Amino acid sequence: MKFSIYFFILFVLMLGAGTSFGQTAQPGLSTGHSAALATKTKLAPEPPKTDMVRQQEEVATRMSSAVGQNVSLSASQNQKVHQACLDYVKAMGQHNSANPLTKALHDKYAADRDARIKGALTASQYSKYLATKRSN
Repeated sequence: MKFSIYFFILFVLMLGAGTSFGQTAQPGLSTGHSAALATKTKLAPEPPKTDMVRQQEEVATRMSSAVGQNVSLSASQNQKVHQACLDYVKAMGQHNSANPLTKALHDKYAADRDARIKGALTASQYSKYLATKRSN
């Protein structure tokens, strides 16, 4: 009688351990693989590249339209300013946790953008651009 009770308790304990192991492991993977897989997964997936390109275009359009509101631009100037802003946004978008953006890189990208905008604008337009840029 005692033997059957001990055997039953041992069986229940083994059954409980087996079901708890089955809940943590993924099918077809050993426990080491599922732990490594769990650490590699992210909470929010990165958007597809097409969405990133669309978002970069939208940001560049907003930036160039802000310049256009403060400084009246011709069509060719607007195109050059938009391209400078788009290249700036793309350069900034290259950085992530593995490749962090430093202040020196940010300043370099901003200086490159401003130099390209300066090349597209006249002297009076560029001075207006700088005045509105400083006030923001």
